Amino acid sequence: MGRKLRGAALRAHKRGKANAEEMVDQTADRVETQQVTTKTNEELFVIDTTGSKNNKANMPRKVKQEIQKEKVQKQKMPKLEQERVNELVEKHDSAKLQQMVKEGKAKLRGDRHAIKQKQHKKNFDLWANEDDNTKKRIKSSNAQADKVLQYAGIKTGIHVAKVVERVSKKDMTAVAVDVAHAGQSYRPDPKAYQAVVQDAVSLELRRQEAEEELKAPLTKGMSPETRALLLGDSDSSDDDDEEDENDNTQDDNTNRLMPKRQNKLTRAERNKQKRLRQEKASQEAERKRKKLLNSVAEIPRFKKELKKHVREHQDKKEKIKADKEAAKPTLGKDVLQRNSQKDPIRVPTLPVALEEEHKEASLRTIKPKGSMLTDRMVSLADRNLTAKRKRPEDRKRGRGGKKRKIKYKEAAMAMDFSRMG
Repeated sequence: MGRKLRGAALRAHKRGKANAEEMVDQTADRVETQQVTTKTNEELFVIDTTGSKNNKANMPRKVKQEIQKEKVQKQKMPKLEQERVNELVEKHDSAKLQQMVKEGKAKLRGDRHAIKQKQHKKNFDLWANEDDNTKKRIKSSNAQADKVLQYAGIKTGIHVAKVVERVSKKDMTAVAVDVAHAGQSYRPDPKAYQAVVQDAVSLELRRQEAEEELKAPLTKGMSPETRALLLGDSDSSDDDDEEDENDNTQDDNTNRLMPKRQNKLTRAERNKQKRLRQEKASQEAERKRKKLLNSVAEIPRFKKELKKHVREHQDKKEKIKADKEAAKPTLGKDVLQRNSQKDPIRVPTLPVALEEEHKEASLRTIKPKGSMLTDRMVSLADRNLTAKRKRPEDRKRGRGGKKRKIKYKEAAMAMDFSRMG
């Protein structure tokens, strides 16, 4: 038996074995590559001049039809989605469907854009070129939305918008702030000045009417008709009482008269009446049965009328909502006019100078009307950007001081001492 290798000799033997295996692999690779590199291009590449047997032009008609059926089956929507599409098509018209598809595509593009931004978020480089900081356009399409439009018979566009659209249910309106009117300036235009004066006069007239209504008494006293009724003659009332008594006695006499007794019916007459009642009942049952059959046959018409009624109700509801949004006042505009409708007594006067004050006066000597700071604070309070001013009469008056709790026994003893004293 040979001696086992150990230590440095074993490591040297392993290195030699690994080098030998590597040399064998390199030699095998070199031989394989030489077989390809030594050949010409004509031997390596072949041009197909006959064409493929599976070409679509050479296929039989039945095979083409089967391939087309498979494509249609793949593109066909599931049953649940098909029912939802049918429901949408029945409820909405083509314009509403196009709007829904457009919003869905825009929302899908926005969601994808947001996800991509989170994954690949890059900091804006202030010193980079303009082209580096431009946002890349995102291409996206919604096949499901296109299927809905195609099913409804609506043509869809070839390309969708390439930029990201922000779709919001409610349009964002710019914040409006009341500025000084042209008629409130120094030596204003006559027409603008007259318009401002009319606004100021309307505020004062509204305040005057509210004050008069507040000072007016709650009741205006007893009317002449009521006074005459309460303070009428006693003789006429006695005559009325006598007439009422006479009427009551006549009614009692008429009630005492006995009703006339009917003659007794014979058996034949009773049977005849019974047959008539049975025929009438059978006719009534037949009429109800025919009415029920007619109502069952008219179910499709009722369904159409119901759908039409629901659609009209929805359109009317949307129109009312749009009218309310349009009639909603803009916050920060016409603050004094709106406040005068709520509380005409407390609303401040519209700051406008009289014609005599600035007719011959210079800009230095004229006294300014109103305050810019007050106007801005009123506008901020109207837009709910700051707390509104509370007047002393609006605040609830509470008892001041610390609340002291008195036990029941002590309170009872105090009451007893007070009685004894």
